[in-house]
Amino acid sequence: MPPAAMLVNDPANPHITDLLEKRFKPDTSATETAAMANMIQCVVLGQQAEALDAPPHPGELGQRIYANVSKEGWKKWLDFQTTVINENGLNTADPRNIELIEKHMLGFFFGEGDYGRMQAGFRPAGQ
Repeated sequence: MPPAAMLVNDPANPHITDLLEKRFKPDTSATETAAMANMIQCVVLGQQAEALDAPPHPGELGQRIYANVSKEGWKKWLDFQTTVINENGLNTADPRNIELIEKHMLGFFFGEGDYGRMQAGFRPAGQ
């Protein structure tokens, strides 16, 4: 066996083995850190969950949602928003209706105001 191969394969020389393992082992710390950075304490779910990729709404409210609501929490809002729009006959092109939707957002996500909850006795059509 050539001398170099003996050094690498020599169990009595753990330094070479450690060096090779470190050199050829992929560094996953950046990936792990990125995955951890994408987790937030979601106000909707009440637990750690995957963060949104970007603010889902313009302005300060969008930034607040981005900082406090997970992807799954946002999906729950979209389901609720559909109900709000349909039950109230809202037009999302009307600025007054957008203001009402934002009031529902504040109530749904942060418990602020009188909006954001289903009214007592509400049942979706067909149930």
